Amino acid sequence: EPPHVLHNLRRCATDRNGSSSSSSSPPHHANLKRASVMILLSQDLKILMTQRSLKLRSHPGQVCFPGGKQDPEDGGNAIVTALRETQEEVGLDLELGSNVSLPDIDTDESPKTKIELLCCLPTMESKHHLCVTPIVCHMPKVSHTTMSDLQLNADEVDYAFWVPLSFFHTAVPLEQYMGTSFADPTQIVTKNKYWYRLEEKDATTHTMVAASSPNGASPPAFLITGLTAYLAQEVAKIVYSSVTDRAPLENDGMIPPQTLGTHQHDVDDDNHNEKPLEGYLYRKLVTTGSTGKPGYYWSQKYFVLHHKLLHQYDNEQDAIRKSQSATKKHRLNVATAQIAFPAKTTTEEEEPSPPHAFTVSILEGRIRWELAAHTPAERKEWMQRLAPT
Repeated sequence: EPPHVLHNLRRCATDRNGSSSSSSSPPHHANLKRASVMILLSQDLKILMTQRSLKLRSHPGQVCFPGGKQDPEDGGNAIVTALRETQEEVGLDLELGSNVSLPDIDTDESPKTKIELLCCLPTMESKHHLCVTPIVCHMPKVSHTTMSDLQLNADEVDYAFWVPLSFFHTAVPLEQYMGTSFADPTQIVTKNKYWYRLEEKDATTHTMVAASSPNGASPPAFLITGLTAYLAQEVAKIVYSSVTDRAPLENDGMIPPQTLGTHQHDVDDDNHNEKPLEGYLYRKLVTTGSTGKPGYYWSQKYFVLHHKLLHQYDNEQDAIRKSQSATKKHRLNVATAQIAFPAKTTTEEEEPSPPHAFTVSILEGRIRWELAAHTPAERKEWMQRLAPT
């Protein structure tokens, strides 16, 4: 790896012993259950991820880092938790170098792989209110040489795979959506979803997927989202940029509003018709989880308002290509629409409305779009233009 890479990560260290009393943990985490994740960097700068077993009751099939809840025998130490969970889930028996002292715990005499602790990133609060400590370590092995070392626990893991860290620096997200910040749950921020497609690897890359079932054919792609995507992004930011030029843990990957905001075209003075109003907004969408219960999330879309028709597209390029061809499912006639501020969240599954939200409803409320702008000024502009004249 380039010489500066590990140096950048070491400079981000907030704690070197993994104690639960770390000053990096905000006061509101004190009463939360604690967990750790292992962000393991190989010598060729790939990170180890797993896909949870479909047999699990919680988060089946989700992509994550090796890790889990802290056990009493971990002695309140986040690093010990990460090491234990990595061994239990993927069979890698890891041991830190001599730069870090850990509490005495029972160990066997089996050979261990030496790794270096680079940093413990600040604790995050997961969607389900776990206090999660990310442990970032470096393994002086090329990723493909570890494949034979992986012994997956079939009760917990279906697949383990290595993803180039550069993927999270250069890839365009599959989707952006809004949710509560992992760093500050009182804030609503933008988050990213990624598809990591195996067929897009370099032709010279070795097979990077291990399956817990001997007959388990690996899927063509893995969906990486939530806290896992966020942490991978953060490590990529540290590695591929100068620490002095980067604000630490910056706003869950929020894209600056000025790059996403509303584009107001000129007014045609000859016929007094307003030209289209267009730009990125967020729309509240429904999804069905593994339990069959509906859930809700905020997804960024590109909207065009023209002649009292509100069109929704995936992005600006999509809008240019399809012009006025949005389907009825993604188009509203707002000539008689009711524009209002959103009602308060009423169910636990729903994310709280972002601060600049508003609703557009037609047919006496039978059809309703819940939208959100990036700034108060943008919301005001959209609400004024959408309001019946």
